[in-house]
Amino acid sequence: MTENRETVLYSKNGAIACLVLNRPSVINAYNTRMRDDLFQALEAVRDDPDVRVAIVRGAGDRGFCAGADLTEFGTAPSQVVARRVRWERDVWGLFPSIGKPIVAALHGHVIGSGVEIACLCDIRIASEDAV
Repeated sequence: MTENRETVLYSKNGAIACLVLNRPSVINAYNTRMRDDLFQALEAVRDDPDVRVAIVRGAGDRGFCAGADLTEFGTAPSQVVARRVRWERDVWGLFPSIGKPIVAALHGHVIGSGVEIACLCDIRIASEDAV
């Protein structure tokens, strides 16, 4: 099973779900689209009784995640609406509610939001080039 969203690729092989942060041209910088796509992928992991473990990794050679996409700062039409949406799609709160082990496969740059994602995973495995 494969579901390709714009910024997070989701596939399942037996009991293993794989979530790939997919913005390699910007070292998988975390933007609002990725937040929404990651939220949906994590819900799929949580709600699928056949999934027993999930692996989160970053696309491309340069890194897992370079943190927040700074080009989006200050672009929300309303800070009130932006805050409300952030709490409605609370990715950071969703991670611990899943109840299945989540593994972060880290490589290259792991910065800001990338560190937060890694810390929310149950197991972190880093390649030799991870910084």
